[in-house]
Amino acid sequence: MPGLLKRFAKCKRGTAMVEFAFITPVLLLLIFGTFEFGSYILLNQKLRHAAMTMADLTAREETLTEAQLNGLFASVQNIVNPFPFGPRGTVIISAVSANTDNAPLVFWQRTGAGTLAAASRIGAEGGNATLPAGFTVLEGETIIAAEIYYDYDAWFLTDILPTEPMYETAYFRPRLGLLQALEAESGG
Repeated sequence: MPGLLKRFAKCKRGTAMVEFAFITPVLLLLIFGTFEFGSYILLNQKLRHAAMTMADLTAREETLTEAQLNGLFASVQNIVNPFPFGPRGTVIISAVSANTDNAPLVFWQRTGAGTLAAASRIGAEGGNATLPAGFTVLEGETIIAAEIYYDYDAWFLTDILPTEPMYETAYFRPRLGLLQALEAESGG
């Protein structure tokens, strides 16, 4: 029996297999973690780009109708591809202007592009607006704010990545008009 133990201790044939068995979980964690963080970062950049694009495109118009705004909402899925937007996201566009005592108010607000239920962090239509610190709107000025929510569902790192919906916002001033109201649809 002692000879058998000595021979077993000297044998190196299964060493690579045992080392591979120990290192495989670490390699898989590294591969899947890199993929998960990469997807999360890419989506975050796409949402930031979508918010900037929505605010910019809205602010380019002199007047805006519901139909034009719905056309802008339709472009969001193309921006966030390959991530599905429909049930996982929503876009909120708000026009914020000031009343006579320079208090910011939400003049109009529309939601679209997805079906995720989310409330605007800026405020509700007709109510006071909450803007970032140091951001002011004077009487006769308007700000177009685009907010995007996305409910990211992590595949692998569920305990590490945030569980609340992702949020991005962008602000633009209208270029040609005030956009304090949405225009009525023209009949034809």
